[in-house]
Amino acid sequence: MTIPESTIHRMPQYIKVLEYLDEGKVLFVTSRDFETHIDVNPSIIRKDLSYFGEFGVRGKGYSVTGLKQELEKIMGLTGHRTIIIGAGNIGKALTNYKGFDNIKLKINAVFDNDERKIGSMINTIPVLDIKTMKAYVESENIEFVIMAVPSSIADLVVDQLIDSDIKGIINFTSKFLSVPKRIKVISINIDTKIMEMFYFLKKSRMK
Repeated sequence: MTIPESTIHRMPQYIKVLEYLDEGKVLFVTSRDFETHIDVNPSIIRKDLSYFGEFGVRGKGYSVTGLKQELEKIMGLTGHRTIIIGAGNIGKALTNYKGFDNIKLKINAVFDNDERKIGSMINTIPVLDIKTMKAYVESENIEFVIMAVPSSIADLVVDQLIDSDIKGIINFTSKFLSVPKRIKVISINIDTKIMEMFYFLKKSRMK
């Protein structure tokens, strides 16, 4: 069965809601409860979850802890390692992001081409020479990378990654990356999210 990509996009939102409720010692949650935290229709939530099985308890809803654990397994939150490419402001900020612990992600290393940074440490994570990146990715079995380099050199970095066994790239540059179909690219572009906000602001003024 093919799971719609839109469903996969929403799954992390459901996990975040469940984490919040679990911290608050909430035992059960309904699809309508979800709607109070995220802007998703209850019928869509129920349909999304139904792709993966029957999780509800009649008359109570979904077990918060149980559903959270199930969705974490479905999404593959079983422990992954990655590297950050780029030791600039974004790369440094990402090394300090505590949320990676919650999703069981470990940053192994940061790669850069600046000789002044190579050999240093950022939040206990070593900064290594980008020339050694391909060999490192292969020897450490790194499946995906987080790319936070200037857009001007993004293509050069991608060329190195294409020659490796990388399966995915989280792209923090504003560049559209051209890669083989075997590599999944997920772009994090704050510009597009701000444009969405502009639209909703415009819409609210028209009411």
